[in-house]
Amino acid sequence: MTTARRNMRGGLAGLVGLTAVSAVCVTAALTQGSEQTIAVCEGRAQPEDLYVLSAPGLIAAVLAVALYFVLRRRASAGSGTAEAPGRAGLVTALLAGVALLGGALAVWGDYHRTVMADLAAQPNTLVTCRMA
Repeated sequence: MTTARRNMRGGLAGLVGLTAVSAVCVTAALTQGSEQTIAVCEGRAQPEDLYVLSAPGLIAAVLAVALYFVLRRRASAGSGTAEAPGRAGLVTALLAGVALLGGALAVWGDYHRTVMADLAAQPNTLVTCRMA
């Protein structure tokens, strides 16, 4: 096995790993979001580890997309010595892009809940919550 092929397999493994980490983190963050919103609406304390899942999921998705473009650039600059990521890499990068959008949504939701909790903690403030 050539060094270029070994490097590409390592790069694709990293791409798949980062995409999997981002998907798991973002899914868990979005799942916990409704529970956190209910806690804020009921006046319970908001968890301190609010961004523990959403921020790493977003960062892993950004790194996965960036790694895909690095692998493509390395393959095109190598003038045939390195292999391109191919369709599997493209599909994985697209999945990482979806996780990137989900991660951005999860981080925004966490920020929105933090602002809502701060408003609810102020005296003489009424916060109404409507759960569908």
